[in-house]
Amino acid sequence: MASQWMQLSINKINDKEMVYGTKFRKILAKQNDIAQAGEKLDPILFNYTEAGFPRTEQIPEFRISSTGKTGKIFAVGSDAVQYLESNGHKISRFIANYLGRPVTEHRQRGEYFFYETNQLREYKIASMVFMNSAKMYKTHKKDLIQQKLTFALAQVIEQKIRDGILLHAQYLNLPVEPDFTLGDINIKKYIPIKINSRANRYKIAALDVTFRAGLNIGGIVHVGHLKNKGYGLIEKA
Repeated sequence: MASQWMQLSINKINDKEMVYGTKFRKILAKQNDIAQAGEKLDPILFNYTEAGFPRTEQIPEFRISSTGKTGKIFAVGSDAVQYLESNGHKISRFIANYLGRPVTEHRQRGEYFFYETNQLREYKIASMVFMNSAKMYKTHKKDLIQQKLTFALAQVIEQKIRDGILLHAQYLNLPVEPDFTLGDINIKKYIPIKINSRANRYKIAALDVTFRAGLNIGGIVHVGHLKNKGYGLIEKA
């Protein structure tokens, strides 16, 4: 069904230290570059076109991330799930070749659901990129530097969360009322995410975001910017 999701986890991708999502992604990309033609992964997995250009879809079918020493790849929608199910062994083999030893993988699958509830549910997001505009950064620069969660910044974060949920629901053809209850935004701090070393460009992320919503969210949902790199994953608190 179109509303399927899948998570492929590969344990202990580093024996000594944590591996961030960007490094895990680079390891996979490097191994894919040197793989033989029949073993290469589709560039869509890395959010690129066949011609080598970044894809601009608001809902990327695949997201690459990591938690501690566990690498994770998420698939959204039946086509993506089918591809990851059929090609997950290649990913495991790439990491095994990189490490020079066997790896353990774990696969989870499920169906998406969204339904409104009278009781507010608590959610958390470890790291969410909510700002991608130089103009908006200038507007809120002082509060961002002083690590203040103003009403205006809370509204920006809230809108990014709402938009991300609604985009997933629309993509999966699942009904969600756009005005569902959402609020009680809290964060730990803001950090800059460097996205272009040469141009010295940054996005702004909020860490340890918590919020409440009158919505039961089931499935893999990323919100904000850089969803394809694993930022903005909503989890139950």
